[in-house]
Amino acid sequence: MRRYVVGAVVLSAVAFTLPVHTPMIAVSSGNPAATNDPNVTTPRAARAYGQKAPRASGQKADRHSITRNLTAAPQHLLPPVVSKALPVRVVSTTVGRGGRPVVSARTVTDRSRAERLVTDGQRAPGAVSVELDAPVSIAQADPFLPAQWDLARTRVDGAWPRSTGAGVTVAVVDSGVDASHPDLAGQVLPGADFITGTEGVSVDPHGHGTHVAGTIAALTGNGTGVAGMAPHARILPVRVLGANGSGYMSDVANGITWAVDHGADVVNMSISSSWQVAAVSNAISYARDKGVVVVAAAGNSRAAGSPVLFPAADEGVIAVAATNPDDSVAGYSNRGGYVDVAAPGTGILSTYPGDRYIRMNGTSMAAPHVAAVAALLKGGDRALTPERIETALTSSAADLGAPGRDDDFGAGLLDAAAALATLTPPAPATTAPTTAPATAPITVPATTPPTTIPATPSPTVTETTPAPAPTTEVPAPAPTPSATPSATPAKPIIRLVRPGSGKLTVAIVGVQGVPVEVQQWNGPDWVTVRTYPATTIARFVDLVPGFDHRVVVAGATSDVIRL
Repeated sequence: MRRYVVGAVVLSAVAFTLPVHTPMIAVSSGNPAATNDPNVTTPRAARAYGQKAPRASGQKADRHSITRNLTAAPQHLLPPVVSKALPVRVVSTTVGRGGRPVVSARTVTDRSRAERLVTDGQRAPGAVSVELDAPVSIAQADPFLPAQWDLARTRVDGAWPRSTGAGVTVAVVDSGVDASHPDLAGQVLPGADFITGTEGVSVDPHGHGTHVAGTIAALTGNGTGVAGMAPHARILPVRVLGANGSGYMSDVANGITWAVDHGADVVNMSISSSWQVAAVSNAISYARDKGVVVVAAAGNSRAAGSPVLFPAADEGVIAVAATNPDDSVAGYSNRGGYVDVAAPGTGILSTYPGDRYIRMNGTSMAAPHVAAVAALLKGGDRALTPERIETALTSSAADLGAPGRDDDFGAGLLDAAAALATLTPPAPATTAPTTAPATAPITVPATTPPTTIPATPSPTVTETTPAPAPTTEVPAPAPTPSATPSATPAKPIIRLVRPGSGKLTVAIVGVQGVPVEVQQWNGPDWVTVRTYPATTIARFVDLVPGFDHRVVVAGATSDVIRL
């Protein structure tokens, strides 16, 4: 695996060397490398701080490398004291062939060596920035306990007939992902751990990244737990946060670049930092230039005046605010000119290490909803650029708050069905799709609440028995019947989901308008309790709880679901 240090390549199957991690430094005056420095140059230096530059719909941004501190005197970049008690991490970024950023972070405990590192970084071939590292942490919020509601509110069931995210890889740059969780089995690819310096099967000592991953791509049809919004996507775990939920922006930068180089189509970062670090900005630019969508949490510092947070405020990032079940802006969610879109963030039920399920709150929970719909869009049309995906997400959002774009909700609330409807309709199929699941995605939530919480504050809420989740999966459109007169028409595909007691959502692909029977098991026989003309999505809210139900249409019978 390549090691992200200037001039070094290590050939190793399982591990790479990373800088030693030292305690983060709290500097009352802020990060010296992130102040208003005349040596800082950005592609849009004239824009207001935290305000993303507008561009025409679908237009690719003209991104260039961000340069920082290349002519600054080393003594002006360093704090007054550098010692074993107060070490510093000097981050140097160069840009090599193809615009790929290479980030080196080294920790030093004496001032003279720190000055030499700054000078060496400024003189390195291809140098674009030299700066001090900045801390980064999960985008956490205070506990709250609402009912699960996010999948229905974002109308993801209306998006699944077009795409389930098959063939799309979503990188989760976070605290790791518990690859052994039963609801993520087979969904998690081998990843990179920038805390331990290893590659392979992912772990998550904190739990935050596992929760994020479940929102994106938890299994459906496995008879347990919750369902992800892009259930056929795969998760590429990139661990950049320690067990306490904090880390360094230099690792985030290397994590982004690693993810891009290892096949990510979408990068989700449910993390935030008070400082903009050029190494991260250049990694984001590299990702976008390689056709990768980058999504980040807007931050949870509303009570502190909504300071501009990064990487959400970086150019090229889709910044996500959080909403409550009543469509109001969450009381913790940052507002600002960098907010692009909003998504559910309060009381989100998802996977957690130890085969558990818990609810969490925060823009950390909102961001993966947007990353998942970006994966659905990419799965629906592989030719989509990051700019076109961003436009599809924002142009289809449901307007909330003040008319038009506003600083609380950005373009509005994420609408998965409307976003997928922006795609050009596919041509009639001539071969059978390969994304249909083998079994109906009947999902049953966990019945045992988690018994422990992370050792440090995290965006978890009081743990309760999860309510049934409105989860299902509908594959791509069924193949059209053969033009040969003797060919047998393909049977429709039927998927059922139980949003709640006595409630049923039916998704049918392949037929329209023909009679559909909803049947209930009453002892020895199936009894028809509802009939209706076939549509893609139908919802029932008054069926008998506790009984088995099935759907019959055009010679096809669904699997059985208990309401």
